[in-house]
Amino acid sequence: MVFFNFPGGFRVAGGEPVDGDRFLQPDIPSRDLIVTNGRAHDGLLVYVQSDKTLYQYDLAGASWVPVGGAGVGGGGVLSFNYDADTTAQVAPPGSGGIRWDNAAQLSATKLFISHTDGDGTIISNILEDLIEVNEEIILFDSGNTNNFQRWLVMVITPQTGYTEYDISLVDGSHTFSNGDGINFTTLLNGLSGSKPTNVDKDQSPTVTSGDESTTGVTLSVAPMGFIGVHVNGILANLGDAVKTEDCYFSNDGGTTARAFLDIVAGDQLIWNGVIAGYDLATSDRIDLLYNN
Repeated sequence: MVFFNFPGGFRVAGGEPVDGDRFLQPDIPSRDLIVTNGRAHDGLLVYVQSDKTLYQYDLAGASWVPVGGAGVGGGGVLSFNYDADTTAQVAPPGSGGIRWDNAAQLSATKLFISHTDGDGTIISNILEDLIEVNEEIILFDSGNTNNFQRWLVMVITPQTGYTEYDISLVDGSHTFSNGDGINFTTLLNGLSGSKPTNVDKDQSPTVTSGDESTTGVTLSVAPMGFIGVHVNGILANLGDAVKTEDCYFSNDGGTTARAFLDIVAGDQLIWNGVIAGYDLATSDRIDLLYNN
């Protein structure tokens, strides 16, 4: 996928996108970037800066249709080819490479990602402008998508030739070897206009005992996308319609575990002390990181 930015812009027929918008072009020759209803291709993606919406061109309907990535609250999904660079644990990565700050990759706290992807395309604008804090980065093994690492973005630091991300592991158990092909995928909640909330931070839970324990910690607003549950600064594993992880959200006191996409304002955090390996005390601090 190739990213283009047209500061001067030009008019795009079809109704929704406007001058100066950013065009995300999957495998379409550059000569076709002068887009009209007669020349546009199915699947051409347009990112509208003014309302942070991703549109896809529908050739049959000769129109632009808002689109979103499944499971990310109406955001977008972008993917790029990279290679694992394990030759060192410090920046910068090699061109087209992704590097971790820890040889034990699953314990890494930083990712260093080259501005040039594995296809030789410079995507620094995507890495630093489109990806936002509290969004997710998923690194898939290009040969086997069952092998992956899923990271929550905590801090973004632009650097010369690469982008540095402070990250926290959400899911995955795979470790990449040097030179392994990686499909770098990002879930862009921000494309739907959502922003990180400033509520539900530094909360004190009620004392819990064992699994399926209520915490008294509830969501103040409806979330969009992934919710990061941090206990004393450490990310806990949140169940998606299951009660077999460290915690889950429920609207009936813990009897039913909510699916991520069904979580709404007022849902309560339920803690599994046996599964997590510890119970919560009132001295613990709970931070819920999510967009709305």
